Amino acid sequence: MFPRSFQAYPDSPNYDTEKRKFTNPQALRSVTFSDGASGVLKMLQGESQYAPKNKYPMMQPEWPLFLKDDDTSRFIWFGHSALLMRIAKQTVAVDPVLGPSVSPLLINMRRYQEPAAPVSAWPQVNVVLLSHNHYDHFEKETLKQLAAAKALFIVPLGMSEYLRPLGVDSMHIKELDWWQTVEHEGVRYTLVPAWHNSGRSLRDSNKSFWGGYIVQHADETVYYSGDTAYGPHFAEIGRRFPNISVAFIENGQYDRRWPDDHMTPDLTVQAAMDVKAQHIVPVHWGAYSMAFHSWNEPVLKSVPEMRARGLKPLTPYQGQVFDAGTETNMWFQDVE
Repeated sequence: MFPRSFQAYPDSPNYDTEKRKFTNPQALRSVTFSDGASGVLKMLQGESQYAPKNKYPMMQPEWPLFLKDDDTSRFIWFGHSALLMRIAKQTVAVDPVLGPSVSPLLINMRRYQEPAAPVSAWPQVNVVLLSHNHYDHFEKETLKQLAAAKALFIVPLGMSEYLRPLGVDSMHIKELDWWQTVEHEGVRYTLVPAWHNSGRSLRDSNKSFWGGYIVQHADETVYYSGDTAYGPHFAEIGRRFPNISVAFIENGQYDRRWPDDHMTPDLTVQAAMDVKAQHIVPVHWGAYSMAFHSWNEPVLKSVPEMRARGLKPLTPYQGQVFDAGTETNMWFQDVE
């Protein structure tokens, strides 16, 4: 069920009090009704042509390595934007979506293969970071399980309206505006700008906010972009948070029909240049087809360009425990 009412946020510079909706600093091109309808029809008619024809390799998470407390931050990617981070003895779940479909219709946008490990196999999750409420970033059943585990949910403004019906206690929710920070047991979490939108139905468009995250502990800084159009916010994030060690940046699900919803590979590369991260992990690909490009096109285009421009991309297997120093390969090249 969707919330019946939404709180106003008059103190937020990103909230339009007249329209009672959140906004971006500059107007983004909206998806027209005809483009939206044609996109849905096209996906229903032939989604499989964009998915891998064969199973791709994955790894079973090596949990003892992931949980090893030696001051090294470690990560696991589960496809699309779903991540686990282990930072300063905290296990952090980022946009944990593992289900069979990321469509409200359930019959399309289906996961290519089972995730490397279900949530029931995960270690205790201490913190959940949610970037926004779209179906491919906000999965009710998974969040219910994490709510039962008493995790702390750090989310953009307005997201509590979607979490409380799932059993998340208000005491376990921290809502943030852009550039606001919350500290939890020595780790600082800051919501940073992402130019996007929100909504799970026609009735709740932009009623809750969106963003990416900076995670800091000691001298280490990790960045997660969330979903975003390209804009000057990347350079601003790079200025405010120098020495980002690992940046997880959106790379996939782009289409001419929604030019300002997601970045094309060349813009992903430019965003990576702007934030000046030491290592780049492309995300938002590898699990679901939500646009009309082959499943691996985003990284086939972006990774070589990143290397050509002096960046250091990391492309781990799904389920692989990795850190900033892990050597990875272009495993996706050999999967049809």
